[in-house]
Amino acid sequence: MAQLTPSELVYLNGEQFAGEPRASRRTRLLHSGREVHLAQLVQAALASALLANLQTGTLLLSQREHSRWFGLVKKEILSVEPTGKSADWPAQTLEADVLAAAGSSDVHKESGDLARLIYVWLKTSYDDPFAEVVTRIQNGLAARGLLNVIEERKLLSVKRSYAVPPETLALAQDIKSIQNMLEQFQVARPQLWPLLLETIKKAVMLRQGLRETDLMDVEKGPPGEA
Repeated sequence: MAQLTPSELVYLNGEQFAGEPRASRRTRLLHSGREVHLAQLVQAALASALLANLQTGTLLLSQREHSRWFGLVKKEILSVEPTGKSADWPAQTLEADVLAAAGSSDVHKESGDLARLIYVWLKTSYDDPFAEVVTRIQNGLAARGLLNVIEERKLLSVKRSYAVPPETLALAQDIKSIQNMLEQFQVARPQLWPLLLETIKKAVMLRQGLRETDLMDVEKGPPGEA
């Protein structure tokens, strides 16, 4: 029987992990039709994917000083380090993607900077990079037959949408283990939790395409590059 990863459980229970939407940051949940805050949902999903890898022992997370330009530029970062241990995450899940990106040379040369990891993983700019993260979660679920794919052909294009089958909804009922994982991290490492959420948010925002955003204080340019 197929199993859902922590980030997929967050997505399929989005109203439990994201608040009321803002005008510029909203998404409609497939399973309920309810709209929630898109950025908060993505923060929770990516945080869960990362913490799941910490829990399985495949990654380590620490706060450290990262130096550039022969030590002339220094900043505090969240550093993600692969342990060499493997985990059997399904392909096209955030858990598998985060673990793979953590081992890339681009991330390694930046001292495992989590912001750089997310930036590298997204690969390019999007009109809405938060929506792109949700799309990747949906694509991963669909690839394993956990979402029904609905295709509507219009002239030369095909519009794809998804629906959640009852079998997947049944798998998504128990989220206590995910809630416990998030709560335990907040209790054990309270100073890192707000930094983790902010790092995720800013890193995703850096893949924002050329449009007005609601985060005017986000640094420009890829993280780790000066």
